[in-house]
Amino acid sequence: MKNNYILFVICLLFCCTMFSQSNFENHWNLLLQNDRKEALDAFSSTENHQNDIVSLLSKKLIQVENGIFQVEDNFVDQLSSYPDYEYYLYAFWNSPFLFNDYLESGFNKTYSKRAKELFEKPIKNTTVQEALRYLNGIVARGVNDWDSYYNLQQSIAAVNTWQFCGVFENLNQSGLDIVYPPENEPVSQNGFDTNGNGIVNWYTPENTDLEAYQFFSNHSEYGYGVNYAQTFIESPAYQRVTLRLGNSGKFKLWLNDVEIYTHNTDVTTDMDAYAIEVNLPKGYNRLLIKNAESNSESYFILRITDPQGKTIQNLKYSSDYIAYNRSTINDLKPKELEHSIEKFFKQKVAENPQDFFHTYSLILTYLRNSKYEEAKELLLPIQKVYPKSSLIRHLLILCYQLEGDYTTSQELRKNMELDDKDYYLAILYVFQDQSRLSRMDIQELEDFLKRLADATDQYILKESANILLSLRKSDRENAKKELKSIIKRAKEDEWVKMLTTYATLYVIVLNDKDKEKELLTYINDNYLSYANLLKLVQYYNKSGEEKKGITLLKDFQEHLPGDNYVLIDLINQLQRDNQYKESLKYIEDALQNYPYSSMLYRLKGEALLHLNDKDGALYNYKKALEFNSNNRSLRQKISDLTNQKDVIESYTTKDVYAYIRLNRNKDIPNNYGFNILLDEAVTLLYPESGGKSKYTFLYEITADSGVENFKEYDLGLTAGYNILKSEIVKPDGSLTPAEKSGSNFVFNSLSVGDVIYISYESYFGGSGRFYKDFVDYYQFDSFHPCLKTSYTLIAPDKKKINYKVTNGELKFEQKTEKDQKIFTWSLDNLNTLSQQEYFMPQDVDIARYLHISTIESWNDIAFWYSDLVRSQIRFNSQVEEAYNSIFPKGISSLSKDEIAKRIYYYIMDNFNYSYVSFRQSGFIPQKPSKTISSKLGDCKDFSTLFVTLAHKAGLDANLVLILTSDNGQKSLVLPSQNFNHCIVKVQLDKGEQFLELTDKNLPFKSLPVSLENATALEIPFMTTNNNITYELFQLNKVDKIPSIYKNNINLVIDSDQQKMDVSSSFEGAITSYYKGIFSEPSYDVIKKTIFENFSNNLGSQIKIDTIYNINKDIKKANLRFSTSITSNEKINKIGSTKIIQIPNISSAYSTHIINEEERKYPIVYNSYENVDHYITEYDIYIGKSEKFTEIPKNQFLKFKKHQYKIDYKLVNNNHLKVVIDAVTDKENILPTEYPEFKSYVSAVLEAKEAFIGFE
Repeated sequence: MKNNYILFVICLLFCCTMFSQSNFENHWNLLLQNDRKEALDAFSSTENHQNDIVSLLSKKLIQVENGIFQVEDNFVDQLSSYPDYEYYLYAFWNSPFLFNDYLESGFNKTYSKRAKELFEKPIKNTTVQEALRYLNGIVARGVNDWDSYYNLQQSIAAVNTWQFCGVFENLNQSGLDIVYPPENEPVSQNGFDTNGNGIVNWYTPENTDLEAYQFFSNHSEYGYGVNYAQTFIESPAYQRVTLRLGNSGKFKLWLNDVEIYTHNTDVTTDMDAYAIEVNLPKGYNRLLIKNAESNSESYFILRITDPQGKTIQNLKYSSDYIAYNRSTINDLKPKELEHSIEKFFKQKVAENPQDFFHTYSLILTYLRNSKYEEAKELLLPIQKVYPKSSLIRHLLILCYQLEGDYTTSQELRKNMELDDKDYYLAILYVFQDQSRLSRMDIQELEDFLKRLADATDQYILKESANILLSLRKSDRENAKKELKSIIKRAKEDEWVKMLTTYATLYVIVLNDKDKEKELLTYINDNYLSYANLLKLVQYYNKSGEEKKGITLLKDFQEHLPGDNYVLIDLINQLQRDNQYKESLKYIEDALQNYPYSSMLYRLKGEALLHLNDKDGALYNYKKALEFNSNNRSLRQKISDLTNQKDVIESYTTKDVYAYIRLNRNKDIPNNYGFNILLDEAVTLLYPESGGKSKYTFLYEITADSGVENFKEYDLGLTAGYNILKSEIVKPDGSLTPAEKSGSNFVFNSLSVGDVIYISYESYFGGSGRFYKDFVDYYQFDSFHPCLKTSYTLIAPDKKKINYKVTNGELKFEQKTEKDQKIFTWSLDNLNTLSQQEYFMPQDVDIARYLHISTIESWNDIAFWYSDLVRSQIRFNSQVEEAYNSIFPKGISSLSKDEIAKRIYYYIMDNFNYSYVSFRQSGFIPQKPSKTISSKLGDCKDFSTLFVTLAHKAGLDANLVLILTSDNGQKSLVLPSQNFNHCIVKVQLDKGEQFLELTDKNLPFKSLPVSLENATALEIPFMTTNNNITYELFQLNKVDKIPSIYKNNINLVIDSDQQKMDVSSSFEGAITSYYKGIFSEPSYDVIKKTIFENFSNNLGSQIKIDTIYNINKDIKKANLRFSTSITSNEKINKIGSTKIIQIPNISSAYSTHIINEEERKYPIVYNSYENVDHYITEYDIYIGKSEKFTEIPKNQFLKFKKHQYKIDYKLVNNNHLKVVIDAVTDKENILPTEYPEFKSYVSAVLEAKEAFIGFE
């Protein structure tokens, strides 16, 4: 097999070369050029057509592309007469001339007949044979022939004896790599924590032996997740077997606790999609399947066969735990086998790389099992030669839809419509866009619908076009006539999908409910359509005939006893009819199918409550809550049944109005027109997860500025809250309710002396990894006087609460009452924070804050985010193409620095930063391929792309979560997810380097000011077997290119004006701003911006003459440009001496930084300064007959790490050279250091402003 694979790869490369030369047969060339009619004519006229399967299917394919779907009556006989026909049958399975896409369109009489006829034909390949068996079972079920369905299902030799366990968390498809307890515990007394849905255990569902495919659909009330299935196999002897699987998504397979196979792509596949040959030891063996589902119903099918696909007959299966063999990988020797159909077509392509037909067949075979990457490898080279081919575009659309890249898929659709508007699929795409159809005028719509009708030979499209046109013309009579015609044809064709689709039109269009009911009854009597049945039940309910609905559901449920969703519909219908006792029987049946259903325990509680079994109802409500702790209505029912008082009310201010009377009018001085009388929060944590909080705020208005602040007030709440109070308490005690919309209030007639009373509850629920955890923070100090601030936390007694108070101390009390711990932090303090100052720290760094977190460590956060993003780091063909464009000659001769630099500038050059809520989702990055195709992304998208490419190039690179420095240094004190940015850490030749990727003008190895002293957490790529502990750290003193601003000024002074030629250069992060300026295509806009920058320092009397010598290479760390400036500022004189000051081209210090007499708060220096080093050199020239007479002294000034040096050198009588060298430091200036710093800056400013005299 290995030799065959190598041959195929070699021929695939050759095939790509041949594609580029367009050496296909003429009819294929024409078809790929969208000349479909000519392709059909060319094929039909070709001499020497062989009587073979290739000719038969080629003709059908070309006909379909021409919209000809009619198939000859003897087509099945023709097809099955050729040798190896079953391989082609498998490949073209979903083609219109075989079974079409029956999952979407359903079966009709023609497709059903073909399935039956082919099932009777001899077939050697067991995969195709069993697939046809299953297909015929589906056909039988579709016409309510349940006996035949189950007979066919049970004749498929699939393993159908299983124990199940689930649902576990599958956070962003990361669950496959997370080791959950069922993997190592085939039996458990205490069960397993699911990370969100309570405690579950292994259970044996009823009725798994009825069907070949095993579904986890009874678990789906908890959404997509991780599910397990295990069976115990008794083998009478050591034997080599083949495990053949189909699956709905990502999965892993273990035998005797040894992982023998992993599939890491979340796509649906058919029966026997994977084959693993393995040694099966004698005795009992444990086979375990782990499904990690994220986008469809979770299922699997497993057959155990010999290498030829024949069932191993001597095995016995048990769902009960049995002590089993323990094996090693060497004992089992697992080996993945090539899919037999793929192998067949690969060989065909290898024999003739110019054979488009067999290449196309291989692509279809790949798509049968959603192997979109393999299909794209064949399609993309063909697309380069035939870029507008609708056939190729359609196949690529299917690939990109499977990949989840809907942007590229939509782009292909739009281009197909533009380039090939008469192609039937292009027309159908437009037909599916109802909003687009509604925007067409009548004539335009009529023309379009004619094209639709003419595009194929399908009556359904022709008659649908007629109906739509009649409706648009408001011709209901004709629409009704057309509707009757199409339903008549659908009945004749036994096409249930069309019947159910058009049945709804009777009500929507014609408002004929009786006709719809009649048709629904016809469908239910003759076909299987559960959606149709439920509509019929709704009709009976509306007419008061609930029992007829019950009968329908009971009859249907008998055929699907293992399907809880049918049972739940029946239970709800019984309870609707007050048959609560009868419903209990079906609830118990459903709990046998899945004993961990919150929905079923809730329904059982409802039934028992109506049967006056209060204790039983309470028990079941509590059980339901164990599995769905976020269900507020359940919690309320339990509270009502037990007469529980809201525990929160025990810890809130009892009589708020009395509190207001006691504490208002105390003449407390303030600066902003209001005082805070009460700031109170009480939070209750539920034992299962989640909780609720109550907040109470009282604001006393003391001046008109307070009225302005509060006349319109928004709490900024979104979901999960309930406003309890929003009113004005007038001085006489009367109340004026606020007008409110959501949490936005308008306080009419608000006046000085009023008190605003706001109170609300908020509710929070747990989900995902940290569903049981709680994180919060609360500010106590304020710039406004506050009589009382308190925060109370009520937590389950066994819950560990981590807390920390920053920037001071709070009064703290802790006590235990029953099974709860109560923590209270309070502050009775009228002292306010000192008034705000420029460049001061954030509130979180100066005010007393309470931080609470139950998350154990930052390591837990790092591992959580690693699991969240790992599934997104996918290196597919699109990413590989990008990688090859970056490194066309490979990386062997490149240093780590050069590799990282090339990836960095690839991102800078090709992508634009975008944060739009519908594109990005919280913490989850886009897949790299989507970022590449859309050319857009945010910080986590670009960082993920960098890491993906870096890993491929062998670099050690990780994501780093960031909270930028403008959020303060103490925002993240205890473990939480409250980060706002993402960057990359990469190991380069000289050590670790942090990279910012969202600023396309930022030089490599530069960092913006927002990252200086930012809070960071490194995220590992893998968490399994990772023993490193990841902690929070600050980004200070990290390696980066310093920001240097250098100017060389040539200043010529005459009596009327001053001429300056300024050569400016920038290095490091500050170059980003100027590269952004010079990326502007308009010279006038650039000139205006440069003028504004210079005039800020030089005054408005200047004129920019020209800007030249611009060097702004994005891949260089510096930027240079020159500016010619004319200043018309008059020169002052003292006596005969003319005096000037050196122009203030760049300024390390200004009066803004020292405008306070004294400071109460530190100066956060990086909020003021973004340059590390200023170098300014002046060459000052006066007239040849003039000479410098007054030259200031050289000075050197220093404060801590700040330095300022100014040197004067007289080159000759009329040429003075001045050099200013200023080194800044980003370390904060403490209030105690401020006087010395102020003196330093004052001396610098004085030195800069010294006068130079000349005569």
